[in-house]
Amino acid sequence: MTLVHLDIDPDAVRNNAEHLLYALGRTAEDVATELMCAGVKGEPEHPGRCPIARYLLDRDARLTGVAVGSDVVHLDLPGGTVCATVPDPVSTFIGLFDIGEYPGLIGSSLPNPLVSPGTTDGTEDRS
Repeated sequence: MTLVHLDIDPDAVRNNAEHLLYALGRTAEDVATELMCAGVKGEPEHPGRCPIARYLLDRDARLTGVAVGSDVVHLDLPGGTVCATVPDPVSTFIGLFDIGEYPGLIGSSLPNPLVSPGTTDGTEDRS
């Protein structure tokens, strides 16, 4: 068996993340609309499970984790962590999302609900 070593350029990952964030829109409402259209949901006040984190993780397979702050996003790569700048509209969105301003984007970041004992149909409502 041959192991493949992937050289991941941290600058390219940072640039891609910043491009994705800027492309979300020019206002917090634009950001919310883009995330809603993309079907991305997340949890308020959870830096690694908010819609912005899920959005970035879904769009860049090089990322192993994301932690979102109001000014900076920490992007985890197999070889370390790089930081990307959060544009103002995304920062505003994050603050509003964390106080419940966009309830349509609040939901589990897990892709598939788990079976929940005690429910009549064996599913758990994660929305």
